Amino acid sequence: MMNFHIATIKNKQPIKNFYTLLLIILALKPAMMGQVPFSGTSGNFTTDSKLPIVILMSPNGGESYYITDPLPVEWTTTDDGLSGGPITILVSTDGGVNYNAVASGLPNASPVNVTAPLVMTNQAKVKVIAQDIFGLTGYDESNGIFSLQGIIVNLKAYLESPILPDSSMRTDLNSGGYIPLLQPYYLPPWNYTGTESVISIPNPDVVDWVLVELGETVGDATTAYADNVIARQADFVFKNVIITSIDGVSSMFFHTTSSQNLFAVVWHRNHIPVHSATSLVLSNGNYNYNFTSNENKAYGGALAYMEIGLGIRGMITGDGDANGVINSMHKSEIYN
Repeated sequence: MMNFHIATIKNKQPIKNFYTLLLIILALKPAMMGQVPFSGTSGNFTTDSKLPIVILMSPNGGESYYITDPLPVEWTTTDDGLSGGPITILVSTDGGVNYNAVASGLPNASPVNVTAPLVMTNQAKVKVIAQDIFGLTGYDESNGIFSLQGIIVNLKAYLESPILPDSSMRTDLNSGGYIPLLQPYYLPPWNYTGTESVISIPNPDVVDWVLVELGETVGDATTAYADNVIARQADFVFKNVIITSIDGVSSMFFHTTSSQNLFAVVWHRNHIPVHSATSLVLSNGNYNYNFTSNENKAYGGALAYMEIGLGIRGMITGDGDANGVINSMHKSEIYN
């Protein structure tokens, strides 16, 4: 014969959304086993029968923010069992199909700024989840979609001077401790006022700082003049020719927008700058350009670019005073 158990739950008077319960357990077993029925009474305990109520107030649709900028989230939550860090905030970039958590374990203290993801989209939504001490959850999400704007850029460029036989670039400046922690383009002729700096160089594969300039025009490269520049930023070039943001991981991103053709200029403090011959290619929300594949990638062709290996083109070194010209004076007066 099978053993069986009978459990009876009796409710006392409700206290708000909680109930104090007295649990009486009766365990019965067959008499043929020589046992007699017994009963036991637990102490009082508390359980919850109500989900947290969450109302998301902002962003609720129609707003616009820049990628990686502070994203203000405002909500209200009603529940008697919230304590500690019950709030989780998630962001979707595909209209709510998929969400990724951007902050968790937050106190129920609205509003909060979270970091907007590095994704350009017109289909962003936010979800706020509240969990009470009993593990019950409630949530609310944006009623409509909002946009995350900006320009994300992926560039590849060689510097001539540190090229190695395996087509990677040397990192001697990095290993020797000669790369400054503050961007070096605040001096003439660049006069760049950006405040990019790092506590330490983020990766041993960093070659040096570069200055990236974006310009826009409705025409081709011949119309991408200096007065068409919409953004400048100091970044790192790696030994594998990829240029990243100063965290050494992320793509370059700019807090601006453009509806025209985008062109890029890469500057280095002792190389001739290189200008893209064609507009950057927009793909999946990112602008891409590879300067290294052939001389036609640089505006000016072979005159603007150096063949530094079979099928590899790079920026021309030797411009020690950054005047855009290389001649015998640089060897006799600058490098000596």
